[in-house]
This record gives sequence, C-alpha cells and structure tokens, in this order.
Amino acid sequence: MVFTDGIKPKGRYIIKYTDEKTGRKWEEVFNNTVTSGMFAAIFEFLNQAISNPDCDALNITHLALGTGTTAAARSDVKLETEYARKPVGFKSFSSVKFTTETPFAASEGNPTGEFIKEVGTFAKATDTLDSGLLLSRATVNIYKTASVSIIIVWELTF
Repeated sequence: MVFTDGIKPKGRYIIKYTDEKTGRKWEEVFNNTVTSGMFAAIFEFLNQAISNPDCDALNITHLALGTGTTAAARSDVKLETEYARKPVGFKSFSSVKFTTETPFAASEGNPTGEFIKEVGTFAKATDTLDSGLLLSRATVNIYKTASVSIIIVWELTF
C-alpha cells in the first residue's frame, strides 16, 4: 500500500512598494524555488536526538538582493550576483504558514539599473554577502530607486 499526502513546500515573495514622492502603493507577487539546502536542514533536524535538537540551521536571519538573471533552481546555494542583504525584520508563523518581512527604505538596496533581479532567504547568515544557508531563491523584476521603499514578504506554506 502506498500513501501520499501531497505535502510540498510552496513559497512566494510579496513585494509591497511605496513611492515616497507620490505616496502611491502597489504590490507584486513572485513564486520562489525552495532549495535542496532547506530540505537537507529539515532532514538533519529530524535526525537530531529528541533531547537536543539543533534549530540553528533553520533560523532565518537575512534576506538578500541580487542582479543575477539565471532562473532559480533547487540546487542553488547562493544568489547568482548578490549585492545587498539585510537582517529579517519580522518573523511569524501559524499552523499553515511561516512569514518573514524585511523592509528596505528608499535609501537602501538600490541596484544599478533600477531593478532587483533576484532575492533569497537565508538561515544562519551574517551581514557578509553570500553567507549562510540559502533556503529560497526567486528571480524577480522589482523596481527599486532612491524614491521607492519596499517591504519584501516571504511566505512558506506546506
């Protein structure tokens, strides 16, 4: 007998924009690719002794921005061309969804050419570019200038 429960992680990035000059607000949604690093960290966690589980490997700490345009792949271990990162500003969860929010002021995270092309969520990372375990990556087209602030929301459901 074969049992299938259809459990599959699904993530997405919701970008909340505010044009600081005009006050205009809008949103965009981009689906992500959950990396094999996340699966490995989950399986390693499940293999820990019940009395001493290691939660650190899955502690989401940073969101990174990049200019790489190669499609996201499950085998990704870093962004293609990371140029900025920031500690996650807010984390929450319910029985069906995990959410992070990371705000970037109008003066923060501005790429050359006005468009962020990739984003990634990292666990156990530092402020150093390319540090930590990449859990999620998406290729995007996020408009970002010195007059636009954004909040990047990452949601993960199973």
